[in-house]
Parts: sequence; C-alpha cells; structure tokens
Amino acid sequence: MVLEAEIDEFVRNMEAGKEGPYDGIKWLFPPELEARRADLTEYRDVIDARFGSLVYISELVKKSKTAAECRQAGNQRFTVKRWHSALLNYNEGLCFAEPGSEELGLAYANRSAVYFEQGDYELALHNIDLAKRHNYPERLMAKLLDREAECKRKIENGQSKGIVPALRMGINVEINPKIPFLAKGIGMKQYPGLGRGLIALKDFQPGDVILDEKPELCAVSFNNNFSYHYCFHCGSEFQTSLIPCPKCTNHMYCSESCLETDWKQAHRFECAVAMKLFNISLTSASYGRLIGRLFFYGLTAFGDNVQQMMTWCEQNYDTGSDPLQIDFSTERDPLKIFKALHSTKVKPNPQFEHDFKLITACYYQIYLKSPQVQAIFRKRTHRNFMLRCLHHYALVTWTLQSDTPRPPGVSTITPITSLLNHSCDPNALTVIHSGRIVTVILRPVREGAQIFTSYGPRWWDPKLADYELTSFACQCVVCGNHPPGQKWRAALQRADVPKQMLLEVSQIAKLVERPGIVDAAKMDAMKQFIMRHTRAYPLPALGEIVRLYAVFLEDAIQSENETRERLTVRAELLGD
Repeated sequence: MVLEAEIDEFVRNMEAGKEGPYDGIKWLFPPELEARRADLTEYRDVIDARFGSLVYISELVKKSKTAAECRQAGNQRFTVKRWHSALLNYNEGLCFAEPGSEELGLAYANRSAVYFEQGDYELALHNIDLAKRHNYPERLMAKLLDREAECKRKIENGQSKGIVPALRMGINVEINPKIPFLAKGIGMKQYPGLGRGLIALKDFQPGDVILDEKPELCAVSFNNNFSYHYCFHCGSEFQTSLIPCPKCTNHMYCSESCLETDWKQAHRFECAVAMKLFNISLTSASYGRLIGRLFFYGLTAFGDNVQQMMTWCEQNYDTGSDPLQIDFSTERDPLKIFKALHSTKVKPNPQFEHDFKLITACYYQIYLKSPQVQAIFRKRTHRNFMLRCLHHYALVTWTLQSDTPRPPGVSTITPITSLLNHSCDPNALTVIHSGRIVTVILRPVREGAQIFTSYGPRWWDPKLADYELTSFACQCVVCGNHPPGQKWRAALQRADVPKQMLLEVSQIAKLVERPGIVDAAKMDAMKQFIMRHTRAYPLPALGEIVRLYAVFLEDAIQSENETRERLTVRAELLGD
C-alpha cells in the first residue's frame, strides 16, 4: 500500500511536470533486486506488476483543436519575431493536426511566413508547396499565392541566401575504394583500455576531411522540444522545416524518404506506443531509444523472421567485428551492417548494470504493447530473445553511440564513426549536422597515431572544458594520471613560448576580425600556423588557434549543408 501511494504521488508530480516517470521507477524500485543483482526477468516482472501506472500511459491522439492552439501560440511568437520558437510551435501543431484537416495546410503556410521574414525564400516556397498539397483553405489562398510570387521574384533578383557553398567540406583526400565515405589510409586497431579505434596508416594534415558518413541509426531526445527540431531517421534539422508522422504526435522527418525508410526500419514498431516511449524517455536519455531501434533495425534486416534472427544472434553475442571489412562500394546492405553492430565486443559495466536492466525492462514492456510487436513475437521463446537482445543492445548502444554537444539531443550509431575514440585533446573534429557526420583533421596526425575526436570536452575550448562525460571515466592525456598525461601537462605549462608564435597568434586574431577576407583565407592561415608550430603543441597559444580553426570548420560544414538544402528545394520547385 505504501508503494501504491508513492506511485500515485509520482503520477501526480508527472502530470504537474515536476518528475519524470523513469526517475520515479528508479527511486521506488525494490533495492534488494539491485543488491542481489537480480536476473533481468525479475526486473521485467516487477515493472509489469508494480509500475504500470508510470509505464502504461494512454497514447495522445491527433486533434485539430490542439493543433490550432499550438499554431496560435506560434502566431504570438511570430508577432514578436521569435522565429525559432514560432517554428517549433508550428511543428507541434503539425504533429497534432489530423490527416486531411486544414490545420496541416495552415501550419505549413505559417512556417512559410517565418522563412519569408528570414529571407529563406527557397524554404518559404517549399512550405507554400506543402500548404497547397495539405488542404490549405481556398478562402485564404490569394494571400499564399502572393507570398509565393514574391519569393520567386526575390530569388530571380538574386536575393536568395545562396545555393553555392563557400567551401566544400566533402572528403578531399584519396578515398577508400571499398568505403567511399572514408579516406584511404585508415585502419582499425584494438587499444588497451579503449577497445577498437581508428589508426592512421599514413600522415594526415589539418583540413583533411577523412570521413563523411550518414547515420545508420538515430534517436532524438524528447526533452526541450527536440522531437520538433530534428529528423528521427537521420538527425537532420533541415532548418526546422520538418514533416510529421501521419499517425503519432511526436515524430518528425526532414523528407518523405526519411519518413518512409524509418517506418519500415523501426517506427512501425514504435508508432502505436510513441507516447509511452516519450514518457519513459524524458529522463532516460535519447540513447535509450537506440536500444529498441537497433533491435528493430535487425529484425527488418532479417525480413521480420524472428527465428532466423534469434538463431544468428544467439551465436554471435560479443564475438567482435571489424566494420572496415564491409564493402560499402555497392548498395548498402543493412544485414551486414546489423551483424557488425550486434557482434560488437562490450565490456561489462558494473556501475550501470542496474540502470541497463531497468531501462531494458521498461522498454521491453512498452514494446510488447505495440500491435506490430505482438503480431510477430507470439512465442515465449521469441519474447525472451527480445528481452535478452534489448539488454545486450543497452551495452552496445552505450558503447557505439556518437554524441557531440552540438546538436544536443541527437544520438547516432554508424558503422565507422562509432569506432572513433574520445580524447579531451582531439586531433580531429567530428560534426553531426543535416544527416551527415563529417570528421576533419585538426592538427597533424602521423602514421601509426590513433585518430581521436571529442564527445564533448576539449581542453582548448572554455565553453566545453567542463562538459560532463557520463558514460565513462576519461583517461586521455588531459585527464589520466599516467606517464603520457604527465608529459602532456608538463608541455602545456612550458614557460618558453616562442615570441614569433605569439606574434603570429596576434596576426591571425586580427585577420579573423578583418572584413572582406573570405573564410577560406582565414582557415588557410590557421592551418599553416598549426603545421608550422606543431612541435610546440600543446602550448595554450597554439590551442587557441586550434579552437578557432575548429569553429571555422564547423561553421563551414553547417553552411555547406544549409546551402545544399536550399539547392535541393530550388531544384525540386523551380527546376534550377
């Protein structure tokens, strides 16, 4: 009775927005199960028997009234020029709009007004087209057509933000013939304490783009309206110009292609329980969603044949894999990719063992409420396999997920990028943006060196220096109390800073601020400086230029992606 009263209190707090359900389950879960390291099946049964009111909530349905309220909230923000907030309100309205209702057309038209005000005329046209194809009311059509004509006029007059990227940030070195999104001269190696990692088989220089991969799996956090901000299939923002899942109220996509692919790959199993997943995921992080998505990705790759999937998977837990052996030069093979991901060697993590079991049990019970899952997993042996697999994938996704501070709320899994290990002193920059994962060399990498990226903290970036890594204790040269770390910190604190270096740092700082100098010239000056003074690394003066270089590289990648998006839209609508 005490537990029931406490659960009722948590439900009230949830409804008031004070608590998340996963927090409640963790707090109220019988501590003796964790203490005696209870079996996963006990966790499953306890969740079902005692926490149903926290897990099995009702699904939200699409309602025109709710959609109109969201749209009206967006209009209020539009009037005070809070463009981004308005777009998020309109996106929420799209998610709640009933299929076939005029609310869809109205929300798209409202979005077109935001893009018009921002000077994004291609995206304005894109949303005008969406509005016309989704029941925009005839009584208001004249105003929409006037906006369409004005957008075309401005584009013809050269007032577009541009469709030619200032810099192209694709792979600019020799390409691996078997993996056309990876540079040639990169291999995989096992590193003590780190597991798999990428090794340079040749020298690489600053500015070398060595990886340009698309996410294989993506999960978007439900916190902070991220689900109205990013595509659930590829993680693209598409400048917030997303389309809704026609069935549930919290999944959006950057294109019909992503919507259709994600439905086939994973979302058909999630859609009917989307609100339950939303609810439990609020405080269990976006990585939790990757657990089920990896499982359903595999099931789809096996043609929904659970028995075949079970037979193979049960024999290949933790056997190890080398994704660099997959031939990506022909059509992508999801089954080969899934097998490589499933076979990932993972180290037991006693610190999070309880959390892994708990989150697995929660997601398992929710997925079993999905009619699509029920139709396929009829046998107890198959359901038990699903439970075991989800638990294994809790460890796999914890190991493989690629997170960066930007964009927040998006976690991805890819065959190659997932091999990059973290260092707070990275020699490469990884940018996740617009459905691309681009890795660029920041400072010289010699043959035989490991290629490191950062999952957040970078010693030379004050904004990220205190970014918290929650999944492991970092032992890189910045953090580790070992001889390489001691040597690195001694070099950092050297007093004999060359005067010429300080002079050049000052010159670059002035160059960066000088108007009329293209970014390519500024970036080349930074690159040459880093190469000239690489022996002085990690002196803070050199670290500051690496930081600036990373900022310009990230901006260049994002700018290129946004330019590509405008070009794609223009080609589709205007035939350019």
